[in-house]
Amino acid sequence: DLTFEEAKDRRSHFEHDPNIHYDIFMHLPKLDIYYRAQVTITFRLAKVSEKLFLNFKNLGTIDRILINDVYILNTYQYAEFYKDNRLYLVSDLLKLGKNKVTILFNNKYSYGKGIDSSVDKDGQFIFNVSEPNFTSNIIPCFDQPDLKATFSLKLMINKYWQAVFIEKLKTTHNKIPIDYLEQFPPMLENEIIHEFYTSKKIPPYLFVVIAGNYKAIESPEKYKDIEFRLFCKESSYNTMQEMSKEIFKITRDSMETLEKLLECPFPFSKYDQIFCPVYP
Repeated sequence: DLTFEEAKDRRSHFEHDPNIHYDIFMHLPKLDIYYRAQVTITFRLAKVSEKLFLNFKNLGTIDRILINDVYILNTYQYAEFYKDNRLYLVSDLLKLGKNKVTILFNNKYSYGKGIDSSVDKDGQFIFNVSEPNFTSNIIPCFDQPDLKATFSLKLMINKYWQAVFIEKLKTTHNKIPIDYLEQFPPMLENEIIHEFYTSKKIPPYLFVVIAGNYKAIESPEKYKDIEFRLFCKESSYNTMQEMSKEIFKITRDSMETLEKLLECPFPFSKYDQIFCPVYP
């Protein structure tokens, strides 16, 4: 948990524009209870102290930490720095201005608070619950709303799965990029890497990663340039197909109403709705 005073103090470490960016490479092996990821975080500091930490609930292993390209010796799972779901950053390695922290880890699906994996007769369905402060159960991050950041994601998954992120798909890869070769197992023949466009600045609780045997339904109509899609299980597909026209209309009408009410355009390039097998 994070108190208001702790959040206020942590915010004071950053420049007025903290310029936080999360560069994420994530591997979601089929039918495994663990996933593997590397997160590189860049940010700008106005002051340095031993109190600066990342929120992170790790149920697996932390395998590597680098701060400004300096490797931190892994002693007993970084027990000296990792306490009470907080990963404290070594102040001697931080500096004023731009900093970079890289963390490689395995983590376990957290079921209802973070990233969830559900398996049934229709296949495997991975989705996340990030609000209000559960993104740190998925990846290490500065998990408070006023530390907005941009997110980029490369997602290695089964090539027959659907994949959804905050932004649209940019490209796919059939080989692991050289920067990640040592950190991840070799790609299987039935795996592929989805690379997405970088998000706009958002609070951590809006982080999204969806993957699995979902079926997609696309709306034939857009609202302005915003695309709409539904994702559901195979067994629900026919029912959702019948309901999709009404769902898409309600979504478009609601978006138009909210834009007028709030005097603010919808900030994303698409709007996806995921009908998960289980949702807390």
